[in-house]
Amino acid sequence: MVDRHNQFKEEDLAHSAIAHGIELIIGIGKRVRSSILDYTLGAAILGLIPVYGRWIPEIRLILLTVLNLKMMINIGRFWGYHKHQDLLVIIGCILSLVASFALAILTWLLIFALGLFIPFADSLARAVGYGILTWSIGHAVSRYYYSPQILDTQALEKALNFQRSQKPRHLGK
Repeated sequence: MVDRHNQFKEEDLAHSAIAHGIELIIGIGKRVRSSILDYTLGAAILGLIPVYGRWIPEIRLILLTVLNLKMMINIGRFWGYHKHQDLLVIIGCILSLVASFALAILTWLLIFALGLFIPFADSLARAVGYGILTWSIGHAVSRYYYSPQILDTQALEKALNFQRSQKPRHLGK
């Protein structure tokens, strides 16, 4: 014979553990997103600096590369450098990184072309391109590290169905 009271305690414990896990993942996701935004603003500011000279474009690209590498390391620290991503996630991350460069170049071209018709808009092209590149890379890397932490949907559905089935009993008391 199964003790119903003990069974409810175990399922309540499982439900609270799932809820805590979801809250933890959401909290990390919020910190990662704000960190990506900080790095994106830094990259855009780097693109706005009005300094010109012989080696300035190369120096800017080196600084942008260092900034993005630092962001990738920081995102990995937030997610805990999780491993065991499957092949599909790795390929998706590589394609997202390539698409980030393509998106940044197309955005830069669009803003530069817009500058032909609107005065001073072309001066923002580099800042927008750097920002788009950093934002896209940040989200690609975040999805890469987040992928092993995706919850089991069957377990989550079971916990939610159990919670829904318990609501009428709690309302009657």
